[in-house]
Amino acid sequence: MSAMYAKRFEAVFLYTHPKGPKLSYAAAAKVIKKSKKFVEKWIKRYKQLKNVDDFPERGKTRATTTTSKIKRS
Repeated sequence: MSAMYAKRFEAVFLYTHPKGPKLSYAAAAKVIKKSKKFVEKWIKRYKQLKNVDDFPERGKTRATTTTSKIKRS
């Protein structure tokens, strides 16, 4: 589990879990040493999607070319 994933999971646990302490956004942020916005964002995403995973990368993937196609001066 990555460090960022662990922080997201901890934020959600501190705020929403039935066996957790049910802290406020600000109190949960203080415990995990992150901003209140961080906690709000991940709790909102958890309520919508029921997970705290990253979204897939957006945008067009970068195309790579072979070295034979690269023109060198």
